[in-house]
Amino acid sequence: GDDDGDDDDNSPAGEYRILTIPVDAIKPGGLRLFLMFYLMGLQNTPEPKSWVANQPSTEDYVIDFWYHDKTAVLTITLEEDRISLTRVGSSPSTAYLMQESIVAQGILDELQTMATEESVEP
Repeated sequence: GDDDGDDDDNSPAGEYRILTIPVDAIKPGGLRLFLMFYLMGLQNTPEPKSWVANQPSTEDYVIDFWYHDKTAVLTITLEEDRISLTRVGSSPSTAYLMQESIVAQGILDELQTMATEESVEP
């Protein structure tokens, strides 16, 4: 409802769409697995235990990438017609924001590689 409580779960104010990539077709299960492995490889960047990758649901094609200070989470959503990266957190730390841009660029680079390299199996 329209309550003024501190419950951020229902508050779009704490959400910021970083980017949306329109797609013609994706295999969301395979792509989620690929991105999960990629993000697990970044969990100790820039220092040990900086990030934690999580799949909040087996039914939705979503990955949450939590920063260690818990000020924000980077959510990657895979849908039939788009891939989106969203920041959830009303006051992310400066450290989070610095790392977010590095992670987002890395995800874009990986998606570009997957979309253009013939050696990657569809």
